[in-house]
Amino acid sequence: MKKEIMTRAVGQISDSYIDEAAAFEGGSFSRRGTFIRFGVLAACLAAAVTASVLLIDRSGIKTADSLSDSRQQTADSILPRPYANFGTLASESAVIFPWEYLTEGERYRRVTLNGNSYSIRSTVPLADTSAAGESLGSCEAEGYDEYTEKTYRKTFEAFKVIGADSGYTIAVRMEQGSYIFRSDEYDPPETLGELFGAYGLKDRLELDSFSDCEDYKSKGSYKLSDGAETVRLLSECSEARLTDTECFDHRDRRCLSFSVTCPELGINNKALSITEDGLLMTNMFEYGFVYDIGSEKAGEIIASARKNALPAVDEPASGLIGGRITEIGEGFIRIDDSELCEDPGQGMVFTVPTEDIKIKRCVEFSVRPKVGDTVAVYFNGEISGSKNTVGGAYDLVRAHIGDGGLNIPE
Repeated sequence: MKKEIMTRAVGQISDSYIDEAAAFEGGSFSRRGTFIRFGVLAACLAAAVTASVLLIDRSGIKTADSLSDSRQQTADSILPRPYANFGTLASESAVIFPWEYLTEGERYRRVTLNGNSYSIRSTVPLADTSAAGESLGSCEAEGYDEYTEKTYRKTFEAFKVIGADSGYTIAVRMEQGSYIFRSDEYDPPETLGELFGAYGLKDRLELDSFSDCEDYKSKGSYKLSDGAETVRLLSECSEARLTDTECFDHRDRRCLSFSVTCPELGINNKALSITEDGLLMTNMFEYGFVYDIGSEKAGEIIASARKNALPAVDEPASGLIGGRITEIGEGFIRIDDSELCEDPGQGMVFTVPTEDIKIKRCVEFSVRPKVGDTVAVYFNGEISGSKNTVGGAYDLVRAHIGDGGLNIPE
């Protein structure tokens, strides 16, 4: 593949979410031939827990002390930005980049250890590596450059994930961080308890929110005031057996779909669903697993969750700023968002570092912005310092100003 390839992922989804969704889209086959049409439900849940960027509120953002008095901002008022409105908040670039523009996790997506093949769980390195235990020895990593059609290989050290079966899950320490890899083996454990133990989720599972779903549609999203009680009831289902269902479809089933996140295992924004007729479905481990927990236990779990339900408050997965580029320097760009504000006097100039490969490749390869261009920047860090430096910027896309606000084309 010699030319640039670009797609657009709808919904302001980060690289890790795209990777995870791609691994599961449309369902997967288990050893027993189970096929789960689970992608829509997972997307429904993701929509329930992903919110508008206009609701962003982060702590630790410092006052921009270099601004004039009329443009001074308090820490609490910098975000959300007082933009007039947004058009389509849709696209984050999903570009296939040449090898030199890939992050380490994007380069090496598969490793081999003791003859077993494992695939990367998320290309984002683990922030919490507390789950890594004893060394399992060296593993060989493999990567492929779409542009030169060249295969790369490198050796890294693999580690046991505490509480997990290394036949299913391992941690690999690379130069820039550690990553969770999962076995390419399609055979799931026979019971739910064995499943959680094999992948290291036992005693780590947390359920904090859920979506009430029917016929692929969310009927409401909620937070749990006591997620521990739901987890306790679920732990009583450890003997639940893997189902023998072929071409399983939950279309006519009413269910609660819980959001599951476990940073130390690389699990982020996955779904665990309980149907009223007694089935547990999850895409936490790439493949779609279905276990029969029985309608009685399912009823207890559903009743407990609804009893402890609180209306969900939108919590965005990432931040966004937009505006016109006023300067492109060595290792940074500056963006003025005055035109987007209902009161231009509230506008600010932001400095976006471009040394990180994820932004550098947008500046040098895919977007190639110029001074005067209108862009949007997605970030997941803080804004700090006298130059309003944006931390954790991971994507930059083209945009335009119209109808009084920022429009990001799909």
